[in-house]
Amino acid sequence: GQYVYEEKVMDEGALSIEPLVVVGMEGFWGLLFSVFLVLPAAGYIPGKDCPHSSNHSCVYEDTLDTFDMMDGQYTIIILTVAYVVIITGYNVAAVYVTYLLDSVWHAILDNFRPISVWLVQLILFQVLDGKFGEKWATSSWLQLAGLIVLLIGTAIYNGNIKVPCGMYPETRKVRDFDSVSLSTSPFLRSPRSRRANVQTIDRLGIDSSEDNENRIRCNSFTH
Repeated sequence: GQYVYEEKVMDEGALSIEPLVVVGMEGFWGLLFSVFLVLPAAGYIPGKDCPHSSNHSCVYEDTLDTFDMMDGQYTIIILTVAYVVIITGYNVAAVYVTYLLDSVWHAILDNFRPISVWLVQLILFQVLDGKFGEKWATSSWLQLAGLIVLLIGTAIYNGNIKVPCGMYPETRKVRDFDSVSLSTSPFLRSPRSRRANVQTIDRLGIDSSEDNENRIRCNSFTH
C-alpha cells in the first residue's frame, strides 16, 4: 500500500511531489511517531531490557539506557551513523525506483533483497571456509526454487517472457514528443514507460501489429 501511495503522490496530477520530498516527509513523520509515541510507550511496556545504570524494572525498550551505554563507545557511534546514512540512501533509491518505474517494480526489487543477502551468505561460507555465511542445506533447494519463481515472474511482468493472450505494446520512441522518452534498456522497459508510450501511440492513431495478432488469437480461442 505504501508503494502505491508513493507512486500516486509522485505521478502527474494535482500533487506531483518530488521523490526527495517524499523521502523527507516519510522520515519526518516517522521520526515524530517514534520519538513521541512508540519509544515512550516501549519504555512502560514490561520486557527484557533491564537498565544497567539503575534499579528500575525491565521494560521492552529503554531508550535513555541505550544512549547511556553508547557513551564513549565510538565504534558503535560510527556504525550507527553509517547505518543511518546507508538506510537513507536505500530509501532514496527505493522511492526513485517507484518514481522512474512504478510501485510494482519497487515491490519486485524489494523481494530480491533477502535473496541477494542469501546468495552473499552462501558465497562467504565457501570463500571463508565456513567461518561466516550460510551452509548449503536441504532447505536451500526451496529457497532456490523461490528465486527461480521470482526471476520468471519478473521476466513475465517485464515482457521478456511472453505468455499466450498477453498484450505487449511495442516500446517505440515517438519523435517530436518531449514528454515521451523511452530507454533502450530492457530493465527500464517497464509498464510505466510502456503506459506513456501507449498513450502517445493512441493519440497518433498507431496500433501495434503484435497486439492485433494477440487480440485475434485470443478472440478465436475464446469463441
